[in-house]
Amino acid sequence: MLTLNYLTSTESDDDRDQKIQLNLIAYYSDEPGDGGEIRSPTTNISVLDELLASIDEDSLEPIERRCPPMSERLREKIADKLLEIEQYRKDNRESYLEARRRQARQDYANERAADGRRVRPYRRHPELAGESSFDRELRLHREGSRRRAGKDETNTRCYLHLAGMTEEEKKDRKRQQDAESKKRQRATKKALQRVAEVAAQ
Repeated sequence: MLTLNYLTSTESDDDRDQKIQLNLIAYYSDEPGDGGEIRSPTTNISVLDELLASIDEDSLEPIERRCPPMSERLREKIADKLLEIEQYRKDNRESYLEARRRQARQDYANERAADGRRVRPYRRHPELAGESSFDRELRLHREGSRRRAGKDETNTRCYLHLAGMTEEEKKDRKRQQDAESKKRQRATKKALQRVAEVAAQ
């Protein structure tokens, strides 16, 4: 059905006339035809006036809702479910992204394997808390060098971050290093003296 309201309308005349024209076209196109063609759209004001005059507004009825209104309880259930879905996405975002990255790497490896090429296995290096990318690269390089040299924690000197030490701690460390260096020099000198004595005999 067609509903028209001219008294409470806040639209401009052109917009209202255009909407009236579209409503009239939809109204008359729904009526069963007599075998002829459907009335074509028109912008002629006189024709529109005749059409408006032929409509009995008292016989028009408001358009009913096609779907029943949503209850407040159903709105609350939908809102709670949306919040639950959003929280689930936030809680599982990291695992979801990691699964996507793992699947992308696997797909890439499968494509290269189909072409007869080989993909090196992917290994993720652990990241320390508060470690910058530069410090991480230095640590990985240092650990790799020790691993290739066959050294471990038992035969490797500990690494100290000097930036976090005070001036007094740096001086103590320097004195300790000097003492260790002199001790090694004395041990080396004694070993050379023994070798020289054995060779002289």
